[in-house]
Amino acid sequence: MDIGNSNKSKKMSPEENPILSPYAYQLDSTDSEIHSEKDYQTIISFIPNEYNFGKVLDIGEINYVSKKLSQHYNIKIDQTNIDLDVGTLEGQYDTIFCFEVIEHLFNPLHLLLQMKNILKPNGNIFLSTPKRRPHFMWYKYHFHEFSKTELNNLFLRADMKQIKKEYKMTGRPIINYFKGVRPLLRLFIERKCLVQLSKD
Repeated sequence: MDIGNSNKSKKMSPEENPILSPYAYQLDSTDSEIHSEKDYQTIISFIPNEYNFGKVLDIGEINYVSKKLSQHYNIKIDQTNIDLDVGTLEGQYDTIFCFEVIEHLFNPLHLLLQMKNILKPNGNIFLSTPKRRPHFMWYKYHFHEFSKTELNNLFLRADMKQIKKEYKMTGRPIINYFKGVRPLLRLFIERKCLVQLSKD
């Protein structure tokens, strides 16, 4: 899930947390609990009913959404503790969560291939990432934002099959869209892509 610090007040540095993509050190604060709750609701509406999770890995450190998913589905979720741009994932998993991560990385293809390597046959990856917006609307801690074509090409390059894809509103509280011209533009442009992937 979110690779940023789970505390709102502190910006991480490479010395304090070496597992993050260097570009993510520009993150000033994470989203509010309200935002996270909306993201959580969006995710559980996307995951198929009565899905059999098996052994689960969440990409990133533990956070509000991963805790809620663990409680909601009564599942144990492992977390990663490596540099996601260059590190090697280990183990074998039936389900992998990768929510709001790839846009922070220098090399998202590396992470996709790593997840594919540890995904069991018939396993699934549930991934989310923002839809590409005009560059002046990017958040400063995003190294990539993908158009529909770019995202399709990324999954194609990783040789991964898209089972399901949806574009939804982000978890941002609605009042936040009325705090200026740029936030108002986000109301009409800002969308999140949720994808279910397999390697078969």
